[in-house]
Amino acid sequence: MQKKEVRKSLTRQAYEEIKWRIIADELQVGTLLTKNDLCELTGFGKAPIQAALIELQHYRLIEVVPRKGFFIRPWNREEARELIMMRRLIEPILVGESAKKATKEDLEELQRIVAEAKNHVRSANRRLLIESDNEFHVGISRASGSAVGTEVVEMLKLRSHLLWHVTISNQRQLEVVQFQHEKILTRILDRDSEGAACAMLEHLSSLETE
Repeated sequence: MQKKEVRKSLTRQAYEEIKWRIIADELQVGTLLTKNDLCELTGFGKAPIQAALIELQHYRLIEVVPRKGFFIRPWNREEARELIMMRRLIEPILVGESAKKATKEDLEELQRIVAEAKNHVRSANRRLLIESDNEFHVGISRASGSAVGTEVVEMLKLRSHLLWHVTISNQRQLEVVQFQHEKILTRILDRDSEGAACAMLEHLSSLETE
């Protein structure tokens, strides 16, 4: 049992490491990579890397080329528009529920995330900002009490990661996202369900690509 848990833990660590390298644009889109490349890059063995790749493929972050390796899925504007459309349908509902149902612990966690993100904006640390952005949206979904909604938002956020490199490309845009997150949080803290939903919709609409 203990060996299974260690194996699972290593798989989770490998998955998280590769996932964030993809999201932070540290692995080049379209470049063919192998399991050996990732073992060398991350320090993990072949078993956890293989298991991590299966999960990454499930979330469509990578595409496998049989007997050759895999590559990071390229940017697709039509897919991006569809992802934002789905997020616009789901996330305003969840944030509205969060404004009603969030516990004291939920609110403190969201405040922590937004405060840390503010520091990351000042230092222009994009990787940590992307992590905070993911934490914020998923944290709101969790605070809504919807396990299914949280799972869907997690998947949509992962698939939407390239928006960070297209629509949020300079310091001014980082500040705008931070302002929008603070506005959403304020509405949640005020228990303003309708206002929170409107603020989320405004935020997501600003991410749409042309």
